[in-house]
Amino acid sequence: MQQILTFDEKNFMINGKPVYLNCGEFHYFRVPKQDWKRRMQLLKNAGGNAVATYIPWLIHEPEEGKFLFDQGDGITDLSDFLECAKEVGLFVIARPGPYAYSELVIAGLAAEKSSGDQSGETPWRQSRIQQCILSASCFSGKGEKVL
Repeated sequence: MQQILTFDEKNFMINGKPVYLNCGEFHYFRVPKQDWKRRMQLLKNAGGNAVATYIPWLIHEPEEGKFLFDQGDGITDLSDFLECAKEVGLFVIARPGPYAYSELVIAGLAAEKSSGDQSGETPWRQSRIQQCILSASCFSGKGEKVL
């Protein structure tokens, strides 16, 4: 069943019903992949309905133009993380950067972005990250994807 995400000045709404996003921070690139589901279930059991995560350039673009996603290592496996959250019944607030503080070297920026153009108008925006997030995202009532 497709869930439709909208919002007004007071609430997020899922399928027209107000919802409070009770969210926990979960950095998939720091947690062993085999623990994702268990930890997400613990969050859900505690009343959570969403996880938030950074998607750091530093990990997914270690060299300019070289993108690493879904390598089976648990560190680059964004698609599996999103799918796991979906299986557990959690929404994901995905924050693709470029800035991803989370105590990462140069705030999670790819090395070549640490000095110079940081406008975000790079292949990163057209990379697999968009595909991963958009394939798992809700739609607004107007058919637009909302991240």
